Parts: sequence; C-alpha cells; structure tokens
Amino acid sequence: MSEWVSLRQFLFHVHGRVASAVQSAPLRGDQKKLILGFVERGVGSGTPFDSVLSIAYLLGYSACARRNEQAEHVGAFLELYRLSAHLFDDIQDDDLAGTPHEHTGVAIAINNALTLLCLALQSLTFALDLEQSEAVRMEYWRVFHRASLLAVAGQHLDLLGPEGARTTEDVSAVHEAKSSILRMVAECGALLAHTGPTDQARFGRIGSDLAHIARIRDDLRDIFGKSVSPDLVAGKMTYPVACYLESASPASEVRFHKLVAGLPDTMPELRALLYASGAVDESARALEAFRADIHREIGNWSGAGAPHRTLLSIVDALAASIYAPPPLEATEHLWRPPGAWHESVRGELGRFLERMRSLGAPEAPALRPWHLPQWLYDPKTRTLYYPDIEGLPGEVLPLQAHLAGTDDLEQLSEKLKGMVPALVAHEMFHYWRHASGRLTRDYWHEEWAANRLAVAYLRRFDPPALERSLGFARCVLKTWGNLFDKRAEQLLARADTFDPQVTAGYSMGLEAIAVVSAEMVTRLAITPAPLHSIAHELLGSPGARRDSAAA
Repeated sequence: MSEWVSLRQFLFHVHGRVASAVQSAPLRGDQKKLILGFVERGVGSGTPFDSVLSIAYLLGYSACARRNEQAEHVGAFLELYRLSAHLFDDIQDDDLAGTPHEHTGVAIAINNALTLLCLALQSLTFALDLEQSEAVRMEYWRVFHRASLLAVAGQHLDLLGPEGARTTEDVSAVHEAKSSILRMVAECGALLAHTGPTDQARFGRIGSDLAHIARIRDDLRDIFGKSVSPDLVAGKMTYPVACYLESASPASEVRFHKLVAGLPDTMPELRALLYASGAVDESARALEAFRADIHREIGNWSGAGAPHRTLLSIVDALAASIYAPPPLEATEHLWRPPGAWHESVRGELGRFLERMRSLGAPEAPALRPWHLPQWLYDPKTRTLYYPDIEGLPGEVLPLQAHLAGTDDLEQLSEKLKGMVPALVAHEMFHYWRHASGRLTRDYWHEEWAANRLAVAYLRRFDPPALERSLGFARCVLKTWGNLFDKRAEQLLARADTFDPQVTAGYSMGLEAIAVVSAEMVTRLAITPAPLHSIAHELLGSPGARRDSAAA
C-alpha cells in the first residue's frame, strides 16, 4: 500500500501512541484503567475532521500525511495535553458526573489530570528527540509555555464568572485564552512542516480565529440548541449574553437576571429576549469577522493548497451551523485550482454541457474539489463536489483502493482519472433532475435514474469511458460480490420505480453500497436505450415538478 496516510489513519496511530504512553507508564493498574477510560471517552465519536488534531494534520500536511513517527508523537502530546485540560475543567466545573472519575473523588481526578499532563510532556520529549533543528526544538517549548500560561489565565477569569469577564472584549479574551490549545495545535502543524517563522505566525493567527469561531458557535448553541442552557444556569458570561448586557438599560438588565433566576421555565423568554435585542445578530457578525480573517490569511498565502481548502471547509461548516456563510472573494481562486486533474474535471463538465445543450441542459452548478473520496451533488448548495486525487491522495485513494481490491494506488489513480466522463455525467444528471424539479428522496431510485442516464450518455458520446467504468465495476464485484444478497437484489428490483414512501438513505455499509451500484451499472449497460428518450422520461422540462422535497 502507498505511504500516504489519511487523517483517519493519522489519528489511529496517534491514539495508539496515547494508549501506549499510559500503558507503559509506571502507574498502578487501577490508575491506568481510569485514565484509559477517560482517554477513550475523550476521543469522541464524530468524524476525523471533528478532532482538533485535524488542524495540525492539515497545516502540517507535508509531514503528517506520510507515516511519520515525530508527527505521531507531536499528535500524542497535543491529545494528552487537551485531555489533561479537559479533566481539570471538569473538576473545576464540578462536572465529573457520568465520567470515569465520577466516584473516585476530586483528589484522584486532579492527580490523573496531572498525570495526563506529564504524559503529554513525555510525548513532546520523544518528538523533540527526533527533531534535528535546535531552533525548532526550542520553538516547540515556547509554543507550549505560551499556550499553557494563557490557558490557566483564561481559566482563572472564567472561574470568576461575571466578575472576571463583563464585556464582549473580555469574553473574547477568555475565549482566546481558554482555547489557546487551538493556536498551539496550529503552530505545531507549522513546526512539523518546517514552514518557517512567518507561516508559523500565520498559522497561529488562524488557530486563534478558529478558537473564537468555535467558542461563539458553542455559546449560541448552548442557548438555542439545548432544552436548558447550562451556561446560563451556571451564571457564565458567554458572548451573546455579553452582547446583550453591554447595551442593556438598567431595567433590561434586571429583567434578564430575573429570567435567568426563573430557569428552566423561562428559557423560551430568555431566547426571545436575546434574539430581539440583536445579541444573536451581533454574535453572528463577530463569528463572520473571524471567518473572514481566516479566509484572508489563507487566500493571501502563496503556499495555500488542498489541505488549506479543507480547513476552510471546516471553518465554513462551523459557521453554517449558525447562519448561511457567504462566499468570500479572498479565497474564491482556491476553489478553481490548477493541475491536470482539476483541468480534466472542468473540461469534462464543459463537454457535458455542450453535448447536452440541445436537450436543455441547465447552467453549470458550482464545482468544488474536496477531501472526501466520493463525488457528490449537494442540492442544498447546488454544488458538485469531486475528490481531490492530486492534492489529497491520502484522503481520497485508500477507500477507493479498498473497494476495488487493489494495493496499487498509482494504477488506481489512473483508472479513476479515466472514469471522469462517467462520474461527471452521473452527478450532472442528479443536478439536472434537481433543476427540473424531479429529484426525489428515494435515494436508490435517484441512483438508478442517474446511472441509466449516464450509461446512455456514455454509449453515445464516450464508449471507451463507459468500458473503463464497467471495468471498475467488475473489480468491485469481484472483491465484494459476496455482499450481493437478497436485500440487494430487492433494492435493484424496485429501483426503477419511484416510491414516495422512501425517504431514507442507503442504510448499509460502503462495500454493500458499492456492490449494489456496480451491479446496477453492469445491468444497465446491457439494456441499451436511446439517450433522448431516457432524458425525456427522467429529466422532463424545467416546469415539470415531482416531489422536489429533496431540494
């Protein structure tokens, strides 16, 4: 297999080193069990890109995306440090309920938090033993000391409650201090990649801005995304609350505190009060300002590439959980990158539109490269996403190799490039059905429609691409054909008929999805039909609408 390492694989190796650090430490068995339980709980169950380590991976991509012992030790240091801070925070917030330390007592919890910090420093030492530059070794220590002192200073202000932070400026300072690990993670990514002091400072600013975005987003979701706000109950000064109190009259401030005292019954009134006052809008504007800063930092950097586009996607996703973030001119050019792969995709999209113009093809959707291995048309944003094979091979190729049953990633990459006409056509037919109001929530029916159209399109305009796609389908069936069971046959049997009762997704593993898709394409290829008649049946006219709820 190639030496490329995906973020998921990087995190797997990092967490292995974290577990090894605990297991090999001179600790009693019961203490190891407690710490390992806390570590396992703290790793989380989200996607790899939800991990703070994704920032170090993306900003230090040249070092992290290949198997690198030093990068894994740095990752273990950052993860152990984060877990130590998390445990200290739980202790000080009296929030150990439901954790492995719930019944141990505060003293043992404190001792384990210190143990995690000691293990973090041990991992950093291991990483620095592999660093040849004395200047870089010293910079790691400077980054650690700066982040640590900021963190404890911010925690002190937070523990003071309203006496510590009174204004939005105060709250922002607490946010930056308490989330200083994000700046440290970003700077460690720069140090791993040996980008130099200028870029280290740039990455540090990105980390700080990201910390502000995450904190303001969390503050808003605490109030509007939970049945009762734990922060309001605890009397914490969050960003939207600070926005409200900064401009509130004495009478409004009294009303606010009276509503807080009446929680949980007064939660709807508090939400309405904060929203009507403009505090939510002001919070969103602040969040957008930090997002714009990150886009400017990356957009103005000559070294920006695929990993940094992915970081922008993470930033935009955080903002999108609160409001609809607009496109920003500073980074528009990054979504149209140079390179043979990107030129191939754009060129094929242009050829598709030209060939299908006589049948009423709609204007092109937005086109964006991304970090995931699949092609996807997103109806919500009217965007066609395609995998960045050249820029992020570690994220894109391993899954495709797994499905095709091959270890030769270079050969696989060439096969995928040869399938571009088929992949573009498939997603464009999804888009066309959306544009003509015919897209449904019956996912397998939509796959059947897009595949039937794509096969007819390729048979007419690009038979070699059709044969290459069938060759890939045969590889998938050869590797995973045993997964084609009775349920899969039933799915295929009904896929040609739209069922308005079906609104669920694929509900099966990736391998099974690939097998059903491969078998579907193979069967469609041996039942030829004219493109124009299929297009009339499945695309209709722009005015003909049919269950467009998926839009």
